[in-house]
Amino acid sequence: MAGVALGVLSDLGVGTGEQIYLVVTLFCIVCAAIVSIFENRYYLSFGKNSCWRHFRIPCMLFNYFLAFLIFLPAYLNAPDQATGLQKLHENLPELPERIRRMPIYVVAIDFSLVIGPVVLMGVLIVAEALAFVVLIFLGASKALRERTVSINCVIIQKKFLRALYIQILMILLNMGVPLFYLGVAVPLHYYNQAANNITFIIYSLHGVSSTIVMIWLHKPYRAVIQNIFCRRLSNVGTDRRKIMFEGKTTTNMPSTVNIRIQYNVNILNVVV
Repeated sequence: MAGVALGVLSDLGVGTGEQIYLVVTLFCIVCAAIVSIFENRYYLSFGKNSCWRHFRIPCMLFNYFLAFLIFLPAYLNAPDQATGLQKLHENLPELPERIRRMPIYVVAIDFSLVIGPVVLMGVLIVAEALAFVVLIFLGASKALRERTVSINCVIIQKKFLRALYIQILMILLNMGVPLFYLGVAVPLHYYNQAANNITFIIYSLHGVSSTIVMIWLHKPYRAVIQNIFCRRLSNVGTDRRKIMFEGKTTTNMPSTVNIRIQYNVNILNVVV
């Protein structure tokens, strides 16, 4: 498993190994943050009076701690680059010559050091997220059955669950698809540069797609965005009207000045 760094960090002198560790760690941190969002919704809705309130902070801290450590064994056990490149060329003889001339960094010869921890982290995060989604669903169903909450509250919970399902689908598309492809392609020594590029593009769109979906699904976020843009458009319209008014006032000033000058001159003539 190898790669070439072509970003800004390479121009700043950051090593390829450090960049790979940073990318994988940020991926795991984002996954842990997603679980924290689901956990927070469950805690605020149904978990305040349960035993979970005693374990929530240690469990969430464990996720972030694991995110920093999950790729550390592969980073510290990176192979000798000469040996790794030789092994890479043996496994991928069809590698284009233009890529062979690039500064390729071999992450690991034994792909299990890379794929194993990442898949483990992914399975753990998905299991936790699904667990909180199920708990939220069960809590909402129980509240509806026992009528411990109002009808409006139940309707809001159902809308939130619907939005939550759509957000989970977006996460699976943006993160699950690239992770599944890498989990299959790396063990089979399958190389396709176009597929690799598409995989990382899909993953990089996670932030944009999640933001758009969040604004589209949740009314409070949508209202804030609308207020911001409406206020700016309103300010632009006010400034334009103010400029036009000042322009008209300035245009009328010379006639007023001329009248005052003519009036003063007439008074002077009378006095003289």
